[in-house]
Amino acid sequence: MRALIVSRAARDPALGTRLATAAVVLALVWQAGRAIGLDPGDLVDARSLEATGRFLAGFAPPAHDPAFLRRALEAAWTTVGIATAGLVGALALGVPMALAGTARLSASAVGRPMSGTGAALRIAVRGTALVLRGVPELVWALLLVRLAGLGPAAGAIAVALAGAGLLAKAFAEILESAPRAPVEALLANGASRLQACLFGALPQCAEELLSYTVYRWECAVRASAVLGIVGAGGLGQEIELSVRAFAGDEVATLLIALVVLVALADGASRALRGAVRGAPRAGAVAALAVAAPLASVATLDWDLGRLVRPGALDRLAELAAGLWPPPADAATLGALAAAALETLAMAGLGTLGAIVPALGLALLARSSAGSARPCGPDRIGAIGALGRAARTATRVGARGTLAVLRAVPELVWATLLIVAVGLGPVTGTLALAVHTVGTLGRLFVETLENVEGSPDSPAAALLANGASGARAFAWATLPAAAARLSSHALYRLEANVRAAAVLGVVGAGGLGQRLHVELSLFRLEAAAATVLATLLLVAAVDAASHALRRRLVG
Repeated sequence: MRALIVSRAARDPALGTRLATAAVVLALVWQAGRAIGLDPGDLVDARSLEATGRFLAGFAPPAHDPAFLRRALEAAWTTVGIATAGLVGALALGVPMALAGTARLSASAVGRPMSGTGAALRIAVRGTALVLRGVPELVWALLLVRLAGLGPAAGAIAVALAGAGLLAKAFAEILESAPRAPVEALLANGASRLQACLFGALPQCAEELLSYTVYRWECAVRASAVLGIVGAGGLGQEIELSVRAFAGDEVATLLIALVVLVALADGASRALRGAVRGAPRAGAVAALAVAAPLASVATLDWDLGRLVRPGALDRLAELAAGLWPPPADAATLGALAAAALETLAMAGLGTLGAIVPALGLALLARSSAGSARPCGPDRIGAIGALGRAARTATRVGARGTLAVLRAVPELVWATLLIVAVGLGPVTGTLALAVHTVGTLGRLFVETLENVEGSPDSPAAALLANGASGARAFAWATLPAAAARLSSHALYRLEANVRAAAVLGVVGAGGLGQRLHVELSLFRLEAAAATVLATLLLVAAVDAASHALRRRLVG
């Protein structure tokens, strides 16, 4: 055995480092599982399975009376309006922050000195983006409902604030993952930051940026659905009412509406990317995909005048005064540290547990040159037709599975899983893992398609020379896509930290459970301490993610 390891190490000098890294990861996973009290036997307990079956039986058949369907359709339209308005606001705030905070677009990237003002601006922009994305949409909505009152305005502003921080980070990482030679050539010849972005980085990242923007719209739809719990309207408010009434058939119909919205967004993403590539008839579909959500924004009653009515700012000032100063005694700090570690364990296990299933479903769901096998004589006629039909059915099934998994928000998955697993962080971890398989899988699909989509791609060259699809993926596609796949996974870890901080609303443990209790008891100072702990945790994960991404990208 030792001789075998030595032989392999001679061919792979990095083998020792990889084995050490794997050992560290396994040790961390073991400790995280102990921290949340994970016992796989509890997941297959007979009583839990029986309770789950009874609960799910109430979902069939979904509610389908005309009056409720009309109400669900109006709620879905409101959700689309809130999500679209929030995305527009997030782009307006997030794109400038991404350009200002991207180190690859700075003059310092080519050895020119950076002014003190430029360095301070970059730090300020990154700090602002961290605060915006570190506070979950649900917390922003809780604060904004006090200022703007019930209705879609509070939800749209909450989505815009959190989304701006997320877009700023993700866009910056996508731009920095682009090949550096064109950008550095422009900067070395005196181009500005904006010129280096438009003519150096953007042509190489346009599809990835567009895919992520549409993905953020999907996220905004899910966030808008959850925000209804605090009175922001839309599907979330209807789901909350139906859950309180134990109307499982109505909940099923509303969840189907969410899945349909995500499926439409997935189709819109493909149409928009096709329009960028110049595909025939894609332009008309892309125009409709943009026009319909914008129309939903125009038809809603936003009543923004409430933001400037007399007394609104006074209420905001009173709220801010109640949040400060947060308690800093030893007991509070110890409890926050324990809750933060539990939240981190939930997010880490939920993310790691989703990577392999997400990649597997992405391989089945992608439609690109790299997923096709070369046609030979044995693939002609009926056998070839059956093979193509099977591949199409597999691709449609995988895409449908990803759509369902990501369409249902983590909070709803946690609500459903509580019946089987019970209250606690294990439920939150499983909810994060299930949802993350869908979200990561969707991002993985589009990354693989972008890498393999060109006829000049390395995978296409290997396939043309007789290599199998598995070899083409392992030796061409995966190395080319590894940096972006890793970036997606690291970003999702940070997103799951924020999500884990909200799951406590339904009793899933972590910082979210403390925040829910403190807000319920109107202990605003203690709630502020929990929000600050969440921000610090997100900042730590953000720094680690950024360092790892830079190491991977080079």
